Amino acid sequence: MPKVRIICSKRKKRIKKSKPLLPFLPDYLKDSPLEIYNNVSKCPILIPTCWNVNDCSTGLNVDDNLLLVKYNGNHMFAAVRANHCIPKEAGIYYFEVDILEGGNDNIISVGVSASYPRLDRLAGWDPGSIGYHGDNGRKYIEFGHGIEYGPTFTTGDTIGCCVNFYSNEIFFTKNGVNLGNQNAQKKFFLCKR
Repeated sequence: MPKVRIICSKRKKRIKKSKPLLPFLPDYLKDSPLEIYNNVSKCPILIPTCWNVNDCSTGLNVDDNLLLVKYNGNHMFAAVRANHCIPKEAGIYYFEVDILEGGNDNIISVGVSASYPRLDRLAGWDPGSIGYHGDNGRKYIEFGHGIEYGPTFTTGDTIGCCVNFYSNEIFFTKNGVNLGNQNAQKKFFLCKR
């Protein structure tokens, strides 16, 4: 059996501590309270900034810039989540999705989900997710039967979603118009389906 000898040096080497790598923040958040906090904190707050190719259905292709998602037709329904969950520390988080191509049936869902809903379902169909659907304008809240909510949406529309952790509400917008609130209690990821 081989023998291993551990040799210890009596002189301790000084390890130079490097500054931790700060998370990416979009330009509009430069000099914001979030950036200031992240600059002094040992544990920076990470926010969603792009799509997560490792949390994406095979029915979707994420572009190299991680900001564009295209349906490739491999599955009836497909979803992608963002690179980070929306942290409660953000207080209020708002994002928008530009619909560049609605497809033949306009079966598009924009919403938020926890980390566990399946990626072959639309946002809002499963527990832990809420979604606004383009084909019928309905809002789905953790269940496969939606409620009347807003107008349908398609190519050229911009759909926004706001998660307000202060009031525990989620609302959607279509082309900048608020469509109403929904109570939210879970830790959600940004999700486009």
